[in-house]
Amino acid sequence: MDKNKSIELDAKYIIILSIHLPLPKFEKVKDGSYKFRCVFCGDSRNHPNKRSGYFYLKGHSYNYCCFKCNHRSSLKTVLRELKPELYMEYMKEERSKRENFRDAENDLKWMDRIYKNSQTSSSDEVKDKMRKMRERRLEEKI
Repeated sequence: MDKNKSIELDAKYIIILSIHLPLPKFEKVKDGSYKFRCVFCGDSRNHPNKRSGYFYLKGHSYNYCCFKCNHRSSLKTVLRELKPELYMEYMKEERSKRENFRDAENDLKWMDRIYKNSQTSSSDEVKDKMRKMRERRLEEKI
């Protein structure tokens, strides 16, 4: 899956999770960072506005961290623990996007291999057909 699409998918499911649970005092701090009251420890009982739970972007995926109870995990794990049905939707969508991307890449690799093999062939007609097929595949990908 494209890295940007993976980040967009994670951000989408963070927003969905914030609505479905709901996450108390949820707020987007900046691009790649969300804060809210920790759903695992409940944060401070004396300070109802204190927010120690964070989703933050690390690399190409979101992680969760609470600075009070030190609970740390990936977005996938949080979804699986708190909303299993949402986790299943997330995994289906992630898998379908990954497979679509992989299929396109495999098709292009397959076409490259056939095209290279056909260059050693003596038939100009086969070479021409393979070149046209490859060009069509590249246009479809764009």
